[in-house]
Amino acid sequence: MKKHQFMVHPFKFAAALLTVACCLPLALYAAWLHHWISFAIFLAIAILFGVIAVNYGAVLTIDESGVQRSFLGIPLRRMSWSEIKEVGVVGLKVFSRNSKRTGTRYIYFSPRPLDKDARFRLALEWPPRQMLYASYNRMRVEAIQFLWTGPIETYNAGDVFF
Repeated sequence: MKKHQFMVHPFKFAAALLTVACCLPLALYAAWLHHWISFAIFLAIAILFGVIAVNYGAVLTIDESGVQRSFLGIPLRRMSWSEIKEVGVVGLKVFSRNSKRTGTRYIYFSPRPLDKDARFRLALEWPPRQMLYASYNRMRVEAIQFLWTGPIETYNAGDVFF
């Protein structure tokens, strides 16, 4: 059984984890000094970026049965191929006049088919709550193409197929 695994967005995960690693010790130090406002602020920042780190540090596993998202081996969400109605690539910089400047591109797995307006809203309201997704690169799309039988839709994605 062919299985592909990749992190949702390694760079954003690293940035969020670094922020947590800086803010959490500062929060503990502020608590030790009895500076409760500073403690609350640093702790809130650490928690916020901890959630972001979990979101972008999750691993997508793609195989013949479907797509699964997990963090540290703990399954968070699973979609079978029969539940997935659309796979696509979306660029998040929707207001650029230059078609080559698409912004950050993501691959998404949608439980419902989307039209052009829905894809536009998806790009504006990123990240989606009801979808699985990962940052785009060519190897990831090629891995998905071997397992997904339908077309891969694009919206503001530039040249994703060479």
